[in-house]
Amino acid sequence: MQLQPYFYNKQIERWLIQFANIFTGFQVRVGLGKDEHLITTPVMYGSIDKVVASIYSGNTQNKPIRLPMISMNMTGIALAQDMYKGVGQEERFSFLPSGGMLPDDVRVARRYMPIPYILTVELYVYSSNQHQQLQLLEQIMMMFDPTMIIQTTDNKFDWTKLSSVELKSVELQETVPAGGEERTLVTRFSFEFPIRISPPAKNSDDFVKRIFLRVGAV
Repeated sequence: MQLQPYFYNKQIERWLIQFANIFTGFQVRVGLGKDEHLITTPVMYGSIDKVVASIYSGNTQNKPIRLPMISMNMTGIALAQDMYKGVGQEERFSFLPSGGMLPDDVRVARRYMPIPYILTVELYVYSSNQHQQLQLLEQIMMMFDPTMIIQTTDNKFDWTKLSSVELKSVELQETVPAGGEERTLVTRFSFEFPIRISPPAKNSDDFVKRIFLRVGAV
Protein backbone atom coordinates (compact mmCIF):
# COMPACT_ATOMS: atom_id res chain seq x y z
CA MET A 1 0.00 0.00 0.00
CA GLN A 2 1.43 3.38 -1.03
CA LEU A 3 0.71 6.01 1.62
CA GLN A 4 2.23 8.94 -0.28
CA PRO A 5 1.85 9.55 -4.04
CA TYR A 6 5.10 9.62 -6.01
CA PHE A 7 6.70 12.93 -6.82
CA TYR A 8 10.23 14.00 -7.69
CA ASN A 9 11.03 17.67 -8.15
CA LYS A 10 14.86 17.39 -8.52
CA GLN A 11 15.36 19.69 -5.56
CA ILE A 12 18.70 18.31 -4.34
CA GLU A 13 19.90 17.97 -7.93
CA ARG A 14 19.21 21.66 -8.57
CA TRP A 15 21.20 22.65 -5.49
CA LEU A 16 24.18 20.57 -6.64
CA ILE A 17 24.04 22.02 -10.15
CA GLN A 18 23.89 25.55 -8.78
CA PHE A 19 26.81 24.79 -6.47
CA ALA A 20 28.86 23.50 -9.42
CA ASN A 21 28.04 26.66 -11.38
CA ILE A 22 29.91 28.71 -8.76
CA PHE A 23 33.20 27.21 -9.95
CA THR A 24 32.52 27.11 -13.68
CA GLY A 25 34.85 29.21 -15.82
CA PHE A 26 37.93 29.43 -13.58
CA GLN A 27 41.14 29.80 -15.56
CA VAL A 28 44.86 29.29 -15.00
CA ARG A 29 47.82 30.74 -16.85
CA VAL A 30 50.20 28.17 -18.37
CA GLY A 31 53.22 28.26 -20.68
CA LEU A 32 56.20 30.59 -20.85
CA GLY A 33 56.91 33.72 -22.84
CA LYS A 34 55.05 33.90 -26.14
CA ASP A 35 53.45 30.51 -25.44
CA GLU A 36 51.81 31.78 -22.24
CA HIS A 37 48.02 31.52 -22.38
CA LEU A 38 44.91 30.89 -20.27
CA ILE A 39 43.10 27.56 -20.08
CA THR A 40 39.68 26.92 -18.53
CA THR A 41 39.38 24.44 -15.68
CA PRO A 42 36.53 21.93 -16.22
CA VAL A 43 34.14 20.92 -13.42
CA MET A 44 32.74 17.41 -12.97
CA TYR A 45 30.85 15.41 -10.36
CA GLY A 46 32.80 12.56 -8.77
CA SER A 47 34.53 11.43 -5.60
CA ILE A 48 38.24 12.03 -5.08
CA ASP A 49 39.08 8.31 -5.26
CA LYS A 50 37.33 7.88 -8.61
CA VAL A 51 38.95 10.91 -10.23
CA VAL A 52 42.48 10.21 -8.95
CA ALA A 53 42.23 6.57 -10.05
CA SER A 54 41.23 7.72 -13.53
CA ILE A 55 44.18 10.13 -13.70
CA TYR A 56 46.70 7.47 -12.68
CA SER A 57 45.26 4.83 -15.01
CA GLY A 58 46.65 6.71 -18.00
CA ASN A 59 43.33 8.23 -19.09
CA THR A 60 42.79 5.70 -21.83
CA GLN A 61 39.14 6.68 -22.35
CA ASN A 62 37.94 8.67 -25.35
CA LYS A 63 37.83 11.81 -23.23
CA PRO A 64 41.00 11.81 -21.12
CA ILE A 65 41.18 13.89 -17.96
CA ARG A 66 43.68 16.72 -18.12
CA LEU A 67 44.95 18.87 -15.28
CA PRO A 68 44.01 21.23 -13.82
CA MET A 69 40.42 20.18 -13.15
CA ILE A 70 37.77 20.47 -10.44
CA SER A 71 35.42 17.82 -9.09
CA MET A 72 32.71 17.93 -6.43
CA ASN A 73 30.94 15.31 -4.36
CA MET A 74 28.04 15.38 -1.87
CA THR A 75 29.37 13.81 1.33
CA GLY A 76 26.59 14.31 3.84
CA ILE A 77 23.10 15.56 4.61
CA ALA A 78 21.61 16.09 8.06
CA LEU A 79 18.42 17.51 9.57
CA ALA A 80 18.71 21.13 10.66
CA GLN A 81 16.70 21.10 13.88
CA ASP A 82 17.34 24.77 14.65
CA MET A 83 15.80 25.85 11.32
CA TYR A 84 12.37 24.31 11.87
CA LYS A 85 9.47 26.78 11.67
CA GLY A 86 6.60 24.42 12.36
CA VAL A 87 5.67 20.85 11.43
CA GLY A 88 3.01 19.99 8.87
CA GLN A 89 1.96 23.59 8.30
CA GLU A 90 0.33 24.65 5.04
CA GLU A 91 0.11 28.13 3.54
CA ARG A 92 -2.74 28.91 1.17
CA PHE A 93 -3.02 32.15 -0.80
CA SER A 94 -4.87 33.34 -3.90
CA PHE A 95 -3.39 35.11 -6.92
CA LEU A 96 -4.47 36.30 -10.35
CA PRO A 97 -2.27 35.13 -13.25
CA SER A 98 -1.04 37.78 -15.67
CA GLY A 99 -3.78 38.59 -18.17
CA GLY A 100 -6.49 36.88 -16.11
CA MET A 101 -9.89 38.26 -15.16
CA LEU A 102 -11.82 38.17 -11.90
CA PRO A 103 -13.26 35.92 -10.65
CA ASP A 104 -12.92 33.06 -13.15
CA ASP A 105 -9.12 33.15 -13.46
CA VAL A 106 -8.27 33.44 -9.77
CA ARG A 107 -6.07 30.59 -8.58
CA VAL A 108 -5.15 29.30 -5.15
CA ALA A 109 -1.63 28.08 -4.42
CA ARG A 110 -0.92 25.71 -1.57
CA ARG A 111 2.58 25.21 -0.28
CA TYR A 112 3.71 23.14 2.67
CA MET A 113 6.32 24.01 5.27
CA PRO A 114 9.62 22.59 3.93
CA ILE A 115 11.93 20.37 5.94
CA PRO A 116 15.35 21.98 6.51
CA TYR A 117 18.60 20.08 5.97
CA ILE A 118 22.30 20.91 6.01
CA LEU A 119 24.07 19.70 2.86
CA THR A 120 27.81 18.98 2.99
CA VAL A 121 29.72 19.11 -0.29
CA GLU A 122 33.44 18.68 -0.85
CA LEU A 123 35.24 20.33 -3.75
CA TYR A 124 38.51 18.93 -5.07
CA VAL A 125 40.94 20.95 -7.17
CA TYR A 126 43.50 18.83 -9.05
CA SER A 127 46.66 20.41 -10.43
CA SER A 128 49.98 19.11 -11.77
CA ASN A 129 52.14 21.82 -10.19
CA GLN A 130 52.00 24.34 -7.38
CA HIS A 131 51.68 27.32 -9.72
CA GLN A 132 48.33 26.01 -10.99
CA GLN A 133 47.27 25.10 -7.45
CA LEU A 134 47.92 28.58 -6.06
CA GLN A 135 46.14 30.31 -8.95
CA LEU A 136 42.93 28.33 -8.38
CA LEU A 137 43.26 28.48 -4.60
CA GLU A 138 43.39 32.28 -4.64
CA GLN A 139 40.46 32.64 -7.06
CA ILE A 140 38.21 30.38 -5.00
CA MET A 141 39.15 31.72 -1.57
CA MET A 142 38.38 35.35 -2.42
CA MET A 143 34.79 34.42 -3.42
CA PHE A 144 33.80 33.32 0.11
CA ASP A 145 33.83 35.78 3.00
CA PRO A 146 33.09 33.13 4.27
CA THR A 147 29.64 32.73 2.64
CA MET A 148 27.99 33.18 -0.76
CA ILE A 149 24.28 33.40 -1.61
CA ILE A 150 22.98 31.09 -4.35
CA GLN A 151 19.54 30.80 -5.94
CA THR A 152 18.04 27.79 -7.75
CA THR A 153 14.96 29.28 -9.43
CA ASP A 154 13.15 32.51 -10.31
CA ASN A 155 9.76 31.14 -9.23
CA LYS A 156 8.16 33.78 -7.01
CA PHE A 157 6.19 31.13 -5.11
CA ASP A 158 9.28 29.05 -4.24
CA TRP A 159 10.30 30.01 -0.71
CA THR A 160 13.22 27.52 -0.74
CA LYS A 161 15.15 29.05 -3.65
CA LEU A 162 17.82 30.89 -1.63
CA SER A 163 20.67 29.47 0.40
CA SER A 164 24.00 30.58 1.82
CA VAL A 165 27.07 28.46 0.98
CA GLU A 166 29.71 28.58 3.71
CA LEU A 167 33.36 27.60 3.31
CA LYS A 168 34.28 25.47 6.34
CA SER A 169 37.84 24.27 5.69
CA VAL A 170 40.67 23.99 3.17
CA GLU A 171 43.14 21.08 3.03
CA LEU A 172 46.21 20.61 0.86
CA GLN A 173 47.22 17.12 -0.26
CA GLU A 174 49.83 15.60 -2.53
CA THR A 175 49.37 12.14 -4.05
CA VAL A 176 52.00 10.08 -5.87
CA PRO A 177 51.10 6.70 -7.43
CA ALA A 178 52.99 3.63 -6.30
CA GLY A 179 56.06 3.09 -8.49
CA GLY A 180 55.54 6.41 -10.28
CA GLU A 181 57.08 9.85 -10.26
CA GLU A 182 54.23 12.06 -11.48
CA ARG A 183 52.38 13.72 -8.65
CA THR A 184 48.96 15.31 -8.37
CA LEU A 185 48.33 18.21 -6.02
CA VAL A 186 44.83 18.10 -4.52
CA THR A 187 43.19 21.00 -2.72
CA ARG A 188 40.08 19.93 -0.81
CA PHE A 189 37.45 22.51 0.13
CA SER A 190 34.63 21.60 2.51
CA PHE A 191 31.34 23.51 2.18
CA GLU A 192 28.04 23.47 4.06
CA PHE A 193 24.78 25.11 3.11
CA PRO A 194 21.17 24.79 4.27
CA ILE A 195 18.54 23.49 1.87
CA ARG A 196 14.80 22.95 2.27
CA ILE A 197 12.92 20.01 0.81
CA SER A 198 9.19 20.39 0.20
CA PRO A 199 6.40 19.11 -2.06
CA PRO A 200 5.81 21.35 -5.09
CA ALA A 201 3.18 24.06 -4.69
CA LYS A 202 -0.26 23.08 -5.96
CA ASN A 203 -2.60 25.48 -7.77
CA SER A 204 -6.36 25.13 -7.61
CA ASP A 205 -9.36 27.18 -8.65
CA ASP A 206 -11.98 24.94 -7.02
CA PHE A 207 -11.34 26.46 -3.60
CA VAL A 208 -12.08 30.00 -4.84
CA LYS A 209 -15.21 28.88 -6.71
CA ARG A 210 -16.60 27.21 -3.60
CA ILE A 211 -16.15 30.44 -1.61
CA PHE A 212 -17.90 32.49 -4.29
CA LEU A 213 -20.78 30.01 -4.30
CA ARG A 214 -21.19 30.17 -0.53
CA VAL A 215 -21.09 33.99 -0.52
CA GLY A 216 -23.68 34.06 -3.31
CA ALA A 217 -25.95 31.72 -1.40
CA VAL A 218 -25.82 33.94 1.70
